[in-house]
Formats: sequence, structure tokens, C-alpha cells
Amino acid sequence: KVVSAVELAPDDYLIKPFSGEVLRTRLERLVHKKAFLAPIYELMERQEMRKAAQMCDQRLPAAGPYLLDVLRLKGELLLLISEFANAVQVYEHILSMREIPWARMGLAQAQYFLENYAAASAGFQQIVAEHPHYMSAYDWLAKAYTALGDEASAQRVLMDAVAKSPRTLQRQKDLGNTAYLNEDLDTAQGAFEAVLEFGKFSSFTEPEDFANLSRTFLEKGEYDQALTVMGNARKTFENSPQVMLHAAVMDSMIYDKSGNKEAAERAFAEARSLFDTAADRPESLA
Repeated sequence: KVVSAVELAPDDYLIKPFSGEVLRTRLERLVHKKAFLAPIYELMERQEMRKAAQMCDQRLPAAGPYLLDVLRLKGELLLLISEFANAVQVYEHILSMREIPWARMGLAQAQYFLENYAAASAGFQQIVAEHPHYMSAYDWLAKAYTALGDEASAQRVLMDAVAKSPRTLQRQKDLGNTAYLNEDLDTAQGAFEAVLEFGKFSSFTEPEDFANLSRTFLEKGEYDQALTVMGNARKTFENSPQVMLHAAVMDSMIYDKSGNKEAAERAFAEARSLFDTAADRPESLA
């Protein structure tokens, strides 16, 4: 849970126990920093990212103790507006002053977007090696490996990340999909099951999550489990015509592969009926 909280990238943090004076000093420092950076944040709130990056340049001469904060914002803004080559320059400038994980991360991300995947993966590897709890570096390293066509390494990295921080749903989904592509169905099953378990009763669970697990059971030949998963999808999204349609299609595929042709035809007929109904009301599939 602590690792998951760190992934939210707080402005600062305190380790217990701490005194009231320490808390006061930290809060005063944050207030002063926020006031200095306010013109940049105001432009960001208005979605004027290019102007915000320009404002960073205007604030740099007076940045003083907030120099790295301004440079960090500028680098992030340059990534947002797709000025990746300029972002490389900013992050390299920061790293020439001091080795900082977030700067190494930004540089590797810029290299990734410039399609310099080998350089990007080297950067992410360095972060993972030196800062093993910098979890987003694992995600990006997996993406870089995938871009290089090395799905086995991508899966290995994601498995390491999930072992350290299992409750991040997107990471579990990425692991499940990568393992499925690698035909490691047991790992895929575990990841997709974790998605449904940790996403239970949350707004982050999607119909696709049930379909992924059902598809994995289908590939393993565990047809009853595959049908049960889609039954759970129907219960979870009982008011969704889209889910009912996809569940019927999935049921048809499961029954067909299991050799139950009659049940497959019934499920297909149900899917056809749901599709025809939806065609009359296109908004139901939105």
C-alpha cells in the first residue's frame, strides 16, 4: 500500500513520528513554492500547455530554490506538447547538475516517444536497478521492450512490478495481455483474476476485464469457468446491452469450442437478436 501511495507522486511526505514544527516548516515551504509556480499552474488549468512551458522560461531567472521544480514542470509540459527533442535537452541539463530519478525517467520517456527504444529501455533499466520502488519505470520499461519486440522481457518486468505493487489495475491488465500473447495462460489467468478482485465494487472494472479472463479460460479448455466469468459479467453490468451482446457472442464461442453445437447456435441466435435490437437503437451500444 505504501508503494501504491508513492505512485501518486505527492508534493512531499513525512515519515512518522514528526513534530509540529517540522510539519509547519514543510507546509510553509509548500505554500511558497505553490505561489511561485502559480502562473504556470494557472495556464495548465486552462489547458494552455505551450504557454505554460513558455512561462517556465520566464520564471527560471528568479527560480532560486525552485529551479528544479520549474525545470521539472517544463520537461513534463514539453512531453505533453510533443516537443520531445526539447524535452531531451531539458532532462539532460537537469542530469548534468544532479542524478535525479524523475529526470532520468523523463529523459527515457522522451527517447521512447522519439522511437529511440534501445536508449529508452536503457534509461528505464537504470531507474529500476537504482530505485526498485519507482514503479512507473517498470511499466515504461515493459512498453519499451514491447516496442523492441521482446515480449518475454516485457512480461518478466511486469511480473516483477506486480510482485512489488499488485493493486494497480492497469499494470495487472498489461501483464495479463502480455502473458496471453506469450501463451503463458496461467500467468494471464492470475493477472486477469487480480484485476477483477482488486477492481471489485469500483468504477474501474470494465466489461473487457471479464472477457479477458473468460478468453483465457477458453484457451485453457476450462469451458465451465469461461461461462461462469461471462455470467458474472452479466450480473455486474446487467443494464448494459453492449455487455449482454458481447457475453452472448463469447458464450457462442465457448460452446462451439467445447463441442456443444446446439448451445452454441442458441447463444449465437441470442447475440443476433441483441445485435438487431441494438441496430434499431444505436445509442445502446455507445
